[in-house]
Amino acid sequence: MLEAWGQYFGASLLVFLGGWFLVRFGDAIADETGLGRVWAGVILLATATSLPELVTGITAVRQIDSPNLAAGGAFGANGLNLLVIAILGLRWREMLHDPTTETKKMGISGILVTLIAAGVLVLGRDALGVPSVVIRILPGLLIVSYVVTALWTIGQLGSVLPSRSTLSGGMPSLSIPKPSERLVKSAGGYLAAVGIVTASGIWLAFAADDVTDAMGWSSSFVGAQFLPLSTTLPEFSVAVASLRLGAPEMALSNLLGSNMFNIGIVLAVDSFAYTKGAFFTQISTVHEVAAMAGLAMTLIFIPGLVFASRPWGATAATKSITMIAVYATMSTLIFILS
Repeated sequence: MLEAWGQYFGASLLVFLGGWFLVRFGDAIADETGLGRVWAGVILLATATSLPELVTGITAVRQIDSPNLAAGGAFGANGLNLLVIAILGLRWREMLHDPTTETKKMGISGILVTLIAAGVLVLGRDALGVPSVVIRILPGLLIVSYVVTALWTIGQLGSVLPSRSTLSGGMPSLSIPKPSERLVKSAGGYLAAVGIVTASGIWLAFAADDVTDAMGWSSSFVGAQFLPLSTTLPEFSVAVASLRLGAPEMALSNLLGSNMFNIGIVLAVDSFAYTKGAFFTQISTVHEVAAMAGLAMTLIFIPGLVFASRPWGATAATKSITMIAVYATMSTLIFILS
């Protein structure tokens, strides 16, 4: 038992360190390229910090044969990312103040993608009699929805590109300057941090499975509760570091962008990687609780985004506490139902 927990915490520490370096190098890349911190949060950081979920999910279905561990990691990570927003919002209220249009779009996009995933999860119930081949194909909608909503979220990409030049024919083209020494070093450090996160994510999947066996817990419970505690460490470290850098927009775009990626890409890839049946017919109904909790927490958060111009003194704490209460309720229900 001690060995299982020791490996779990060791892998978690590596995931945390990898995430900490990701934000440093990601911020430097955003600064050098002029792409902006929101774009960097959505693309560079949200994708990279979701690598533990992706790696552990694929490892869970391919090496451990545990679709519940993979599904719990994806749905549970979403709830935990929203919990991070709620907790950090109590300390850094500027995180909830006057968010950008892209940040608002990410919150809405997360709801849409999660609703699609929840719909596929419901259709996967045996009682509905939906053919297995249909359930295997439907996760493709998650990838499509992620791509569409991500493009919609960063729809103002043209306005943040560093520079443009016009060809003789009048067609716009990018003017790509020679990369600076700092940019090259930052890109190398970023890739190295991604490697650390990837390797530790693989180790973490096996460590979580060992904890499941050692404690006698269900893979659904460990996947939804303990696995996300480790796989979301990069998001947490990125959020804290971003806030200390005075970049609340990067913190929010990373957390909300990670939620979009977790469901739209990670869950879909997990389903296609699972070859012993239709993924969504094999996972427990307990994950519906996590999906609904994630939706509820986002819906609590969205009004704060929409009405960000209102004074936050009387409402920020209330919203944070309500989100924390929803997460606590979800955790209790998952433990009972598992």
